[in-house]
Amino acid sequence: MIEVEVKIPIENIEKIKQKLLETGFIYQKTVVETDTYFTSDHYDMRKKDKALRIRKTENLDTGEVKAQLNCKGPKLDQRSMARKELETSIGDATVCDEILRSIGFCPVPP
Repeated sequence: MIEVEVKIPIENIEKIKQKLLETGFIYQKTVVETDTYFTSDHYDMRKKDKALRIRKTENLDTGEVKAQLNCKGPKLDQRSMARKELETSIGDATVCDEILRSIGFCPVPP
């Protein structure tokens, strides 16, 4: 899959939520995503313009927590943030973290 992100600052989230609901959007869920990025001395992700991460997604409405392992390739051009992205669900983020550490990857400081 090719991912293209558009990021814009938001000043008043409640106003935006209300406008979306007024125009027909339907509320589905509220989630919190927590990302841990990894790199290593033997494969520096930043130098290769790539990203390797574990993402935990918590559904605040149900309490359900899911985790994904994700690898983003280098930017496809110099004008956008478009990248090839690979993602798969993982059962236990803690075990995946331990696997990455055991092969020499470590979390990138925030």
